[in-house]
Amino acid sequence: MAIVHREVTLLDFDETFDWQPALVSRARCRVDMRDVAGTRLFCTEEAFDEIRRRLSRRVGRGVTFLGSGDRHYVTLALLAEISRPFDLVLFDRHADMATCAGSVEETPGLLSCGTWLDEAFERLPNLRRAILIGLSEEAARRALQSRWCGRLVVLTGVSDGLGGFARFTNVCGEEVYISVDKDVLDRAFAATNWDHGSMRLDSLTEALRMLVRAKYVVGADVCGEMPAAPVDRWRLSRLSRLNERANIAILDALLACG
Repeated sequence: MAIVHREVTLLDFDETFDWQPALVSRARCRVDMRDVAGTRLFCTEEAFDEIRRRLSRRVGRGVTFLGSGDRHYVTLALLAEISRPFDLVLFDRHADMATCAGSVEETPGLLSCGTWLDEAFERLPNLRRAILIGLSEEAARRALQSRWCGRLVVLTGVSDGLGGFARFTNVCGEEVYISVDKDVLDRAFAATNWDHGSMRLDSLTEALRMLVRAKYVVGADVCGEMPAAPVDRWRLSRLSRLNERANIAILDALLACG
């Protein structure tokens, strides 16, 4: 099996990807989102509708790079495009649900990077369940106490190695969507503006290859860039090189079959 679509799209909410030329060279499409107001951490329905409108004009629906994890809620827009039942496989340090949001709390009328998975369960009848991989122990505990616990499968760490990942490929249905937040990785392999997990990059990429070999991957996205604005140019250049290496490795793993 394989990923269904292989096109690569970059979403430009800031200038982050300008610092990743190797990744840019792999992209078929870049979507300029820089003039969409009010998108960091929280997003109004009006802004979200504009994001969806611009996404609808892109070429192909393969792998989408979202930028900072502050806008992980864009995954909701991508999931809404899927017209048949699927499972979500989410690699993330955080569960992105209201009961697990930590510093990003639920705000009525606004989407957020910390609560978008709640919205996905609420809005998307084709989303059957979510398999969460790499959560902190606290996020995992709170996720399993949430109202969605019956539709969640949680793998909290990587101590089980690839055998643990292999078991989760058996849990997934035949059609899956993959979302990767690089904060699941140890800081040696990626730089984000959130706290990090301890997963190695080679463990993540092998898990992705296993999923792509075993399932029909109907789409994928990657976030976890360091936002461009608050970082000086020298530091941004250094961190962008680190993230670009991770992004290329993740992309190669997702496109390994087919």
